[in-house]
Amino acid sequence: MLYTRLWLLTLLFLFIRWSAGAQSLEGTYRLSVQTDKGRLPYEMQLVEGADGLVYGGLVALSDTIDYRRPVQLTRQTADSLFFDIWGRTKIKVDRTKQPMTGLARVTKDKVVYPATLQREAATPNEGWSATKQLMPFELDIPGAGWLCPASDGNFYFRSQKKIYFAEAVGEGYAIKLLDYDTSAYHFYSIGLSPNEQTLLAHGTPRKDSMPEIGGGDIYELRLEGRTTVTGIRLLPPTVNTSTYDIFPAYTADGDWLLTSYGKVGQADSAGRADIYIVDQQHNARPISPNINTPDAEAGAFMDRQGRFVLFHRNRRRPPAHPDRILISRRTAEGWSEPEPLSAPVNTGLGAWAPRISRDGSYLYFSSVFRGGWQLYRVPTVEVPELRPYFERYKPD
Repeated sequence: MLYTRLWLLTLLFLFIRWSAGAQSLEGTYRLSVQTDKGRLPYEMQLVEGADGLVYGGLVALSDTIDYRRPVQLTRQTADSLFFDIWGRTKIKVDRTKQPMTGLARVTKDKVVYPATLQREAATPNEGWSATKQLMPFELDIPGAGWLCPASDGNFYFRSQKKIYFAEAVGEGYAIKLLDYDTSAYHFYSIGLSPNEQTLLAHGTPRKDSMPEIGGGDIYELRLEGRTTVTGIRLLPPTVNTSTYDIFPAYTADGDWLLTSYGKVGQADSAGRADIYIVDQQHNARPISPNINTPDAEAGAFMDRQGRFVLFHRNRRRPPAHPDRILISRRTAEGWSEPEPLSAPVNTGLGAWAPRISRDGSYLYFSSVFRGGWQLYRVPTVEVPELRPYFERYKPD
């Protein structure tokens, strides 16, 4: 079914391009929006993926505006181009003019303003070009995220506030909702223990569609077999703070990795997100001053041998940047200064929730670079920062 959808999508975009007589739209563009207070410039990167989808990113060229959005070409005619942002048409231009002229609704006031779109280079930047062959790792459940690899190519994931198990069957997966009272809890992110007998889950008792005040708590779910939950335990207040405690995972030794915006144990990260290790006696400590900074660090994953940690970091203060996945390596002195993973993992629009398969073959992560939240899977040997650890784990 997946391959049929991809094939039909490819045929659709090929037909659109043929019927419109379109040449390649790839490149680097300047979008200029004429507001009541003056012109606002944006840079647009456009790429044509291997499936024919034209997508990219729109970034404000301003030191005072942090604006980064995925864009997607959703329609083109002989004289017009239509671009969506988050599933809604926000830019329409007349392609017969140079520069292209039209309308855009991309500012915070949500007003439609006159705009021009000028192609400045025939190629997108290197980071965006690297994404052309990267296709989403699609499942038959919408909104899948926070994939947690298990043994034998299986995995757990979260979708629509519920937890599922996916069993590898041939070229696909048999997906089953975990057996627990889904009417009682909302879960938002998960982590799987090394022995695969427990899950950690960030969530709340189900009272409405959003986390309660404080952002929810972390729970431990005891498993019997793959899909039966025999108990759900709220972790103690030395772990769950009065603010936001999220993105739980496990270390190689079975301790807990988690992110908090508040105070964990005696550690204080109020006002920012930091990563903590919590031992089995519930003692918490910040993972490392090299990893925790005044920026926001979250979503940590430690490989099974404890050789490195992957996490995502964003910066809200100038110069701002979206979530990027970084790696910090274990050294004799602790943890090394983190460095970002190369493209196509980091594109400039955000990447998070890194996880590595149990056999070391694949890196899984989430991103929005093709227009919406989607899962991706990349062979570890194709990521330069991971290749030294997994050279012998080339996927079939």
